[in-house]
Amino acid sequence: MTTIAETSAVSLIVLCTFAAEPSHAQEVTKSVDVSVGGNYSSNPFLDANGSTGSISVYAEVAPRIRLEDETSNLQLNGAVRYSTYLSRYKSDVTGRLGLTGDRRLSERLRLRAAATITTSRSAAQDVLLGEPSVLNPDNTFPDLPFVDTTVAGLRTRATSFGLGAGLEYALSPTDALGIGLDSTYRTYDGPAGINYRTTSANFQYGRRLNESLMLKTSVEAGLVDYENRTTGDSRIFSPSVGVDWGLSETAKLAAQAGFAVVNTDLIAGGSNTRTYLTARGSYCDRLLEGSLCLSAQRSARPTGFAGVSIVTGIDLGYSRKITESDSISGSVRYTWTDQTSANGFATEDWNSRFGGIAGTYSRAFSNSLRGFVTGSYSKVQSDTFSRKPNFSIGFGLTKKFGEDG
Repeated sequence: MTTIAETSAVSLIVLCTFAAEPSHAQEVTKSVDVSVGGNYSSNPFLDANGSTGSISVYAEVAPRIRLEDETSNLQLNGAVRYSTYLSRYKSDVTGRLGLTGDRRLSERLRLRAAATITTSRSAAQDVLLGEPSVLNPDNTFPDLPFVDTTVAGLRTRATSFGLGAGLEYALSPTDALGIGLDSTYRTYDGPAGINYRTTSANFQYGRRLNESLMLKTSVEAGLVDYENRTTGDSRIFSPSVGVDWGLSETAKLAAQAGFAVVNTDLIAGGSNTRTYLTARGSYCDRLLEGSLCLSAQRSARPTGFAGVSIVTGIDLGYSRKITESDSISGSVRYTWTDQTSANGFATEDWNSRFGGIAGTYSRAFSNSLRGFVTGSYSKVQSDTFSRKPNFSIGFGLTKKFGEDG
C-alpha cells in the first residue's frame, strides 16, 4: 500500500506542474472578501452545563485566486475568521485553505490534484468552513463537510491536512477510467480526540449508456493509522456501483451503493473484520434564480474518539435570488455516527448525533458591498450525554476587493 509520504510527494509534484510556465496565455482572476460582524450565541461551543450565552464580534478574510488557460485550471481559495467573545470565552480562530488543479494533458488524459488545510475548535458549528473532500475526481456528488460527532461539544480543536492526485483517461467516447491517491492527517488539540493518518487509492470505471445516463463502478482501498497506538488501526476495502442521470439541462440525480469491509487491530491482539452496507446519493438542480441540492452519504471512516465507525450524513442546501439586490440561502444538516465495540475503542455499542439548520438573508448595496443577517440552531447528543442546543443570530457586512469588486 502506498505510504502517506509517497502520496504527499506525488501530490506536491503534480501541483507544482500547474505552476510551471504555461504554454498558453492565462486568464488570472483575483479577489478578496473582507467581512465584519457580530453574533449572539446561546451555546457557541455546545457545552454541557452552566451559563453559556455570549456576544461575539469577528473579522474574516477570504481570498480567491484563479488561473485558467485552454488546458489547465488552478484555484486557490480560503477563509480565516478571528472571533472575540465579550464574556465567558477566549478569542478563537477558524480557517481553511484549499488549492486545486486540473490539467488536460491530451485529448484523452486529464490530471487532477488538490491540497487542503482546515482548523476549527467548533467544527460542528462552522458549517461554512467545513472540511471538503481531498479529491473527488468525478465531481458527481457535492462534498459533505465532515462533522466528527464523537468530539463535537468538547471544545477540541481539530486540524486537518489533505493531499490528493488523480488521472482520468477516456478509453472511447463512451468509456473512461480513473485512478487516484489521497492522504489526510487529522490532529486534535484539547480534552478529547486521537490523532490519525489515512491513505487510500481508488479506481473508477464509467460507461455512458446514452446522453443522459452513465453507469459507474469504483473500488477504494485505504489504511487508517492512529498515532502512538495500534488499537484501532484499520484496513478498509470498499467497492460500489451506481448511475449518473441527467434529468434535464439543470437537474442531475446520482446514486451509488456498495459495501465496506473493515479490518481493525484490537487491544488484546489480533483483529476484527466487519462488513457494512454503504451508499451515497444526490439530487441537484440549478434553478433559474438559485440552486437546490439534497445529498446523503453512509460510509466507514475514522473518527477522533470512536475509531473507524459508520458515519451517515444528510444535507439540504437552497439558495435563491428574490430581487436584483436581495437573496436568501439556507441549509439543513444531520449527521450520526454508529460506534461498535468491535472496533477496539469502546466496550459497548453507542451512537452520537449532530443536527443543525441555518439561514441567511443578504442584500447587495453595490457590486462590491453587501449586508447580511443570519440565524441558526444546532444540537449534539449521544446515547451517553445530551448537550444544550445553540441558538445563534448575527449580522455583518462583506466588502469585495479585486476584479469582481
